[in-house]
Formats: sequence, structure tokens, C-alpha cells
Amino acid sequence: MAGKVDILAEEAGRLSASERIELINRLLDDLEPMADGAAAAWAKLAQERLESVRRGEMATLDADEALSDARKRLDLARRRRRAE
Repeated sequence: MAGKVDILAEEAGRLSASERIELINRLLDDLEPMADGAAAAWAKLAQERLESVRRGEMATLDADEALSDARKRLDLARRRRRAE
């Protein structure tokens, strides 16, 4: 019989990339709540970046593309580390 973590991992695998990111953020917040003022600072930064995107000053990637790029970079770093 599969454990709770296995069941949750299987369920999480059916989520979209953006839903998985939201889940990860919630789990991390549960483990390590942000220090006082940190959430407000992140919200301010997010608002500034959104405004920059709207003004055409910053390019964007969709979540799947960003995650794919991150996975490729992690895989490359792991291969390099193993080769050392």
C-alpha cells in the first residue's frame, strides 16, 4: 500500500506547473514562515516587476518554459558535479 507521501506526490504530478509552484510555496511557508516584513517586501517587488512587464521593460516566460529551463540547468549542474 502506498504511503501518504506517495499518494500526495502522485496527485501533485497531475497539477499544472503553476499549481505545483503554488503547492510548493504553501508547503515551504508551512515549514519556514517568512520573517516579519518579508512578505510585504516580496509583494512590493512583485508589484514593481509586474509594472515593469506592463511597460514592456521586462520579458516573461510561461511557467512550463521556466520550469523546463530550470530543470535543464539543474541537470547540467548535477552532471558537472558527478564529473568532478
